[in-house]
Amino acid sequence: FFGMDDVELYLDWEMKVEQLFACHNVSEERKVFLATLSFQGHAMYWWTALERERHLHNDPPIQYWNDLKSAMRRRHIPSYYGMELMNKLQRLQQRDVCRTVQATNGALHNEDLH
Repeated sequence: FFGMDDVELYLDWEMKVEQLFACHNVSEERKVFLATLSFQGHAMYWWTALERERHLHNDPPIQYWNDLKSAMRRRHIPSYYGMELMNKLQRLQQRDVCRTVQATNGALHNEDLH
């Protein structure tokens, strides 16, 4: 994982990692280590800086997958992303409602003709 600012790439990576963990029955103690092994480029620099910063502030290292996932989501998923997805979902639902109404109106119109 290169850690570029692409939400979809991050979410794909996260899903693949979780599938691998489930498939191989990876213990909680090994998840962070194994996940961070795939870091390259920006992701590796980010992880190294995060570890260093936590150490400087006397914070414990990230040991659990959910904590790493939360930190990565804060880094890779903009705050507006959830709202953007909700707006897309609403538009899709509205379009489906419009199609249903149009189909119903068409069917009623056809019945009136017969």
